This record gives sequence, structure tokens and C-alpha cells, in this order.
Amino acid sequence: MSSEQSFWGNIESEVLKENNNGKILFSKNIEELEKEALQAKEHLDYLEIVKARQHQILLNIENEYIKYCDARQYSEYEDMLKRIGHMQIELSSELENQILKIRLDYLLPIYHKTKNIKIPYYRALQEVYENPIIQKIYREQYRIPNFLNEEKVFVLIVQYFSNNKITDLDNRFHSFIFNALRSCRIISEDSWSKLSYMEDGRKTDEKPHTEIFVGSYYNLSKIIEYSYKV
Repeated sequence: MSSEQSFWGNIESEVLKENNNGKILFSKNIEELEKEALQAKEHLDYLEIVKARQHQILLNIENEYIKYCDARQYSEYEDMLKRIGHMQIELSSELENQILKIRLDYLLPIYHKTKNIKIPYYRALQEVYENPIIQKIYREQYRIPNFLNEEKVFVLIVQYFSNNKITDLDNRFHSFIFNALRSCRIISEDSWSKLSYMEDGRKTDEKPHTEIFVGSYYNLSKIIEYSYKV
């Protein structure tokens, strides 16, 4: 037996562990230490594999959610775009009483509350109806009033129908109007304490369309009166 083998065969690896009472001497042989080190490495490798798998799972979930929320996943998205065509949005204001008027050359869409794919459907409504209003207001915001400092805002939504066919106003999707006004900083928020709104239906000989009037809640009667003049 070589002197080296004799050395390792006769002694153990000594490790000192300190405590409050001084130094305690304990020992482990080299084979045990190597085995523990190998086990520790295998454990770390396993944790890395688990971490990588979890990361991939999260990426897959995120991709699926993005796909699920894509408006194009709504089966009638393309038809909705065709129906709305090249929408016309007009902005005007009555400066004396600070009233903003938004004219849309279409009736508000009917909201299908029983849709199975709710998120894509809502996103489709948002993309088709809300975003164009936001873009229009941003382009012309320098010349229209905003109501950020108003204690409360009043919004009047008037839909003009070309016939007397019975239709329920409450089945029409209108929340995109408030979302657009809030996004463009025309109003500060659309909670009940800061916003009140009213819907009205009227007959017209023109193409069916929608007019939206925005102003101070304390000018409510003037806003309604103004809506009949323009």
C-alpha cells in the first residue's frame, strides 16, 4: 500500500464546527462527502429543469391568453368591420355652455349578452367602435373642451332611427363611449359619483346615426335643449 493510500485509509476528513462553547470536532470520510456533493448537484440540476419547465408553462399560458383575447378570434369580427365600413365621426362644440358633441354615422351595436366567447367579442367591439373615437379625439383635442375638473359630468346619448321598428335601447352597447372619453382625458372617470348619463331614441328621415353630448352635470337641461337644436 502506498503512503498516500495509507494516509487516506488511516485518517478521515476532519471538519471543525464552531459553537458558543468552543470548537467541536467531527469527521466524515471522503466518500460520504463526495456522495453528498453529488446529491446536492443532482438536486440543483433538477431544480433548474423544474424552473425551465415552469417558465415554459407560463409562456404557454401567456400565449394562449393573448390568443384568446385576440378580437380576431371572435367569429363575426370581419363581418362587424364590413358592416361598420369607413365610419364617420364628427366633433363639434358649443362654447357658451361648454358642450361637446360627437356624431357617429351608425347606431350603437346590439350587445349580445349570451356570447360564449366573451373576451374576444368585447375586444372586437372595442377595436371596431372605441378605438376610432379615441383616435379622432386625440387628433382634435386642441379645439374641444374637456371636463376633467368638473365635479360631475352628464352624457346624453341620442340614437336616431329611420323607422318605427321596436328596439330596446338597453340592448345597445354603449360603454365604449365612456371608455373612450376617459381614455382621452375628456372626463376623469366614469364611476357613478362622477358621471350621469341618459339615452334617448328619436325618429329621423336621414341615415340612422348616433349623437353624443357631453357637458357639466349642472348644465343637464341646457345639454338636452341643445341636442334638439343641432
